[in-house]
Amino acid sequence: MAGLSAYDVEFAASGDAYLATQDSVWTSDDGGLTWTPVLIGDAIDGLTSTFRFDPTVAFDEDGNVYVGYGARTAMQAGGNQRTVVVCRSTDGGASYPQCTYVATTADIGTLPGNDKWHTATGPAPGNATQQNVYIPWTQNITEASGTDQRIVVSRSTDGGATFSAPIIINDLSIAGTRGGNLFADPAVGPGGELYVAWQDIDAGQVWIDRSTDGGLTFGTDVLVTNSAAGFKTSIPAQPDRGVGIMPTIDTDRSGGPFNGRLYLAYSDLGAGGSPDFNVLVRSSSDGGLTWTAPVVVHDDGGTNSQFLPWVDVDQQTGQVI
Repeated sequence: MAGLSAYDVEFAASGDAYLATQDSVWTSDDGGLTWTPVLIGDAIDGLTSTFRFDPTVAFDEDGNVYVGYGARTAMQAGGNQRTVVVCRSTDGGASYPQCTYVATTADIGTLPGNDKWHTATGPAPGNATQQNVYIPWTQNITEASGTDQRIVVSRSTDGGATFSAPIIINDLSIAGTRGGNLFADPAVGPGGELYVAWQDIDAGQVWIDRSTDGGLTFGTDVLVTNSAAGFKTSIPAQPDRGVGIMPTIDTDRSGGPFNGRLYLAYSDLGAGGSPDFNVLVRSSSDGGLTWTAPVVVHDDGGTNSQFLPWVDVDQQTGQVI
């Protein structure tokens, strides 16, 4: 692996509670003992934004760092819009000379035009030396039949310098209008397969779709699981904001015995009802078509809550963490 990598530099990002016009990106090169902040604001991305939010971070195999986030700006005709931005650093997060506007969508009242994204990088199909960058999210659009909360994805084949126009991937939005799609999360397989999982917050379902041509086209949505948990289920640890399923995925690209396996982690209600939220993991060895039964990843047998999971695969060892 050339250049800096996730093994050399630890990374964290957050919307700054004190400087709402900026995102804070923190780097550490000593195993997390000390951290240095870099603030991404108007001077870096060229926007005049009153609010930057929901940052997401990904490394590629060449050591480049990609930080995606949303920026709220005012429209000339009134109201607000949200721009999805991806900035790239080639020096371990010390500077971000390249920021690209992926998509801008007008808000619908208090509903953000663009919302809830994550980034992933990985090899392009048929070209393992090229690192593609993907960012899926929820795009909220007003249609004749109502608000379409569609899952869309854009890709970059040139290191984040440009991104494709977003394409809709969830079948019900392609066919018409579908509300409630949120929390899109991508992962890239060893052959450049792109997977995107998301939650239908209205139906309490987790869905996944796959592209085998680098995000140009997608197949048929696959239902992974149903849940009785609501969008914001109240639990003692988070009674006001609540928690949800919020799926997260990763793939094994280690070349080991489970190369190509897909892992999905999510939260769901346990036997104890709403106080009893558990973190579960399922896996798929056939490209997301079928899934194993869920495995509870913690040993708490009571009704304490575990929530907000994240899953990663060590791409050198294949270990799931």
